[in-house]
Amino acid sequence: RPLNGPYLTRCMGILFFLRSTAYTISTRFISFHGRCLSKFAPVVTKMTEMKVREGSAEVKLPDSVFYNPVQEFNRDITIAVIRNFLKLHLCEFIDKGMKIAASKNASPEPTTYVGISILEALAASGLRSVRFANEIPFVCKITANDVDPEATKLISENAQRNHVSALVQPTCSDAVSLMLNSTSYADRFNVVDIDPYGTASPFLDSAVQCLYDGGLLCVTSTDMAVLCGATPGTAYGKYGGVAIKMTAQHEQGLRLLLYAIQQAASRHGKVIEPLLSLSIDFYARVFVRVRSSPRGVKHVAAKMALVYSCTGCHAFHLQRLGSALESGKAFSSARGPPVGPMCPECGSPFAVAGPLWADNLHNVPFLHELISTLRKLKPATKTKFTTEALEMVDFSSEFQIPEWLQLAPNLRTSLPEGTFGTLNRLIGMLTVASEELEDCPFYMQVDQLASVIRTSPPKMTELRSAFLNAGYRVSFSHAATASLKTDAPPSFIWDVMCAWKRRVEVAKATAASEPSDSARPSPQKTAEEEEAKTITLEDSGTDDEMRTKRPDVDGRAVVEQKAAKRKSQGKKHPPSEAALRVEATLMERPHNPRVDFTPHPNANPSSRVEGLLRYQLNPLPNWGPKARARSVKKPILTALKEPGNLTATKQPRNHS
Repeated sequence: RPLNGPYLTRCMGILFFLRSTAYTISTRFISFHGRCLSKFAPVVTKMTEMKVREGSAEVKLPDSVFYNPVQEFNRDITIAVIRNFLKLHLCEFIDKGMKIAASKNASPEPTTYVGISILEALAASGLRSVRFANEIPFVCKITANDVDPEATKLISENAQRNHVSALVQPTCSDAVSLMLNSTSYADRFNVVDIDPYGTASPFLDSAVQCLYDGGLLCVTSTDMAVLCGATPGTAYGKYGGVAIKMTAQHEQGLRLLLYAIQQAASRHGKVIEPLLSLSIDFYARVFVRVRSSPRGVKHVAAKMALVYSCTGCHAFHLQRLGSALESGKAFSSARGPPVGPMCPECGSPFAVAGPLWADNLHNVPFLHELISTLRKLKPATKTKFTTEALEMVDFSSEFQIPEWLQLAPNLRTSLPEGTFGTLNRLIGMLTVASEELEDCPFYMQVDQLASVIRTSPPKMTELRSAFLNAGYRVSFSHAATASLKTDAPPSFIWDVMCAWKRRVEVAKATAASEPSDSARPSPQKTAEEEEAKTITLEDSGTDDEMRTKRPDVDGRAVVEQKAAKRKSQGKKHPPSEAALRVEATLMERPHNPRVDFTPHPNANPSSRVEGLLRYQLNPLPNWGPKARARSVKKPILTALKEPGNLTATKQPRNHS
C-alpha cells in the first residue's frame, strides 16, 4: 500500500509504543536483577588469610578459601609410597652400577646419585609440594604447576614461607601441555602426581610420556559415581570400559581406572605395574610404575577381562580377553564365554561390565615393606608444625651405600618424624589391603547376599569359618566393610548362605516354641538351644567394627544400619516377583554337607585381632569432596556495575 499520511502515522505510533514498552521492561529488569545480584553477590573487602598446618608444612591461604581435611590421608599415603619407591629407585641404581662393573670385570666407577624429580601437575596452593620437599629425602627438584597465575604466586609464597624455595619450582602452564613438553629424556620426571577435581582421564596419555622408565605415577579420580556404574556410557567415554552397578562397585572403579592407565601406556609401548590401589572415602587412588616394554604390551590383553554380573543373586564371572603361556613368550586369544545367557544359580540375566584390569591391584612385597616402615614411625604431634621443631632422622642410614656411590651435595638425607596425622588409618587400611586375595578379583557384600534371600546376615567369623572348613581361601576387602573375597565358586557361596538361612529359621522356630518366660536361660537348657537363641538375638550380620554395641578401636562407634534399613524398606516396598523368584530358586538347592560353621582358628585376620583402624567412618559432618571452584561471569549489562549493585565479578579459587 502507498505510505499515505494516516497509515504512516499509525505505523509510527505502533513502533513508538513497542520501543517504549521494551525500554520500560529492560530498565525494570536491570533494576530488579541489579538489586538481587547486589544482595547475593560476594562483596570484595580487604583480603585476609588463614593458616593451615599439616605434617611439617605451614601454608597460608586466602580466608575465603576452605581447607579440606579429608585429603590429608591422600597426602600422607602419597608421601609414604614415594619414600618406599625411593628405596627401590636407589637400590636399582646401585644394582645397575654393579652389573655394569661385573660385565667389564672391573670395580664400579665412582658415580653420583642425583636423586629423584617430582611433578605435581595440579598443585593449587602447593601444600602437597611443600610437604614433599620437607618429608621426602633425596629429592633434587619438585615442579609445582598450576594453570592459574594467582595459584602459582601462592605456591611461591608458601615455598618461601617453609624455606623450600630451592626445591619447589612453581610453573604456570596447562598440565597436559607441560607434560607433553617434558617428554625429552633430560626433562622427564621420576614421580608424577595427578590429583584433579573429577576424572583423571584427560591427563593419563601425557603423564605416561613424561616419566622416566620405571617411574612412579600417582593418580586420583574423584568421579566415583561414574566409576561405580551410575552412568555406564560416561564411564566408557572417559575410561574406555563400561561400569555397572554391582556388589563390588568400588573395586570395579579401581580396575577401570587401572585399565585406562594401561591403555594410555600401551599406545607408547609401555606397561604398568600397580604398587598400591585403594578406594578411599569418595575417590580412587592408585600408584603404578610405568616401564617401557613393547613385548609386554603384546600380552596386556591377558590382564584384562569382561565381567558378567548376575542381576538377581550378584554372582559374577570373568571373561579374560586373552591368555598368555606360563613362559610369557606366547599369547593367544581367550576362549569363552564362561557362562550362558542366564545365571546358573538363580536364572536371572547377566549385566556385562568392562573391559577392565583383572590382574593384581597391589605389589604385595612392596606393600609389606611399606607397612613395616609405617609401624616404626611415631604418630603426629599436633603441637609441632615446623621442620625445626620436629625430630629429624637420617634416612640414608637405612641403606648400605657403597663407597663408589656419592650423593649429590644438594640432596637432603634427613627427614622429620611425626608428620603423619592419619598414621593409624594408614596402617589399618594397608594391612587389610595386604590380606586381600590378589588372585581373586572382586568381592561379595554379605548384607546384599542376605537381602537376596531375606535373612539376617551371619557373623563374619562364622561365615569365614564355613569357607575355610571347606578348604577355600577367604579375606576381607579394604573397599567395603562386610566384604567377602574368596576363591570358592558362586554355587558354594549360595550353599553357605542358604544353609545359614535354614539355620536361622530353625533358631526362630525354637525360640517361638519356648514359653514366654524363657528370656532367662535355665541350667537345664541344652547347648544347641542356647546356640540357636544366640543366632537370633546376637548376630548382627556385619563385622564387629560395624556394631553400635562394640565401637571401633579408635573410639568412634560404627552404626549398624544396613540390615535394619533394608528390613524397614522391605515393609514399605514388598519384594518384586522377580526377587521372590530368585529367592525361591536359590532356596530350592539341596543342602551341601560340606557347609560347616564350626569356628576356624584362622577366621579372624590379623588386622582384626590387633584391633587396627580398618574402616573409618566419616569423622565430621558433610565429609567428602568440596564444591569445584568457580568464577562469577562479568555482567552483560554495564548498569549492574552501578553503586549498590554487583561489586565482585570473580570468586577466589579453591586451593584445598
